[in-house]
Amino acid sequence: MVAKGITAEAVKKHICKFIIVYLGIFIAAIGVSSILVANVGGDPITIFTDGLAYVSGQPYWVMSIISNSTFFVLALIFARHHVFIGTLMHALFMGMNISFIRPILEGWMEKIGHSWWADLLFFAVGLLLLGIGVGIQLSARYGVTGVDALVSKVSEKARTQYRFIRIIFDALFVLIGWLLGGVVGYGSIVSFVLNGPIIQATAKFVNKHFLIKIGLGDERNLFLKDKDKQEQAVQSVGD
Repeated sequence: MVAKGITAEAVKKHICKFIIVYLGIFIAAIGVSSILVANVGGDPITIFTDGLAYVSGQPYWVMSIISNSTFFVLALIFARHHVFIGTLMHALFMGMNISFIRPILEGWMEKIGHSWWADLLFFAVGLLLLGIGVGIQLSARYGVTGVDALVSKVSEKARTQYRFIRIIFDALFVLIGWLLGGVVGYGSIVSFVLNGPIIQATAKFVNKHFLIKIGLGDERNLFLKDKDKQEQAVQSVGD
């Protein structure tokens, strides 16, 4: 029995998007965990959360849930129209997945032994999986993260392009995270250069080879050369 006003097709669409977003979060959590085990620096949010974990003495996954949930609440207050189901999913599930994935990877690293090539391997795999996971999440168009929602709102209010506001936010995350004790290294630079392209390539691939076939394709996943359309693609939430 489907509630009045809600079609079976709409329910199916939401279930599919939920599964796609969770899959993306799970893959991204493996990526973040691998980057943390490598201990050579990562993306701005990872550095920021790592700093919070260092200063508080709490596990990374706990601070991930706390910080992501805080950004979710702030987004609900200040940028509600950018918030959707996927926003809440990211806030809750990212940290939960990291809580059991990271110990497994740490066990693997202990068996291998820390070395420059092991750190590089864990980082490279982690960066790739993080980008793929985020790309899968984005392709579903089921809601941006709390941070992205806030960046989009500031961009609108300041009448400034999204990417410029995002650079400012990322710089602040790196600075605060580093001051709190988060790890900054060559991985931070590589993440800055490669994360975006991996995310876009993944979203395009998933859209073309999967989403279109099940009726969930979205032209925003094409990342057209028009800059305004590119920014709309990042800022948009679920339909």
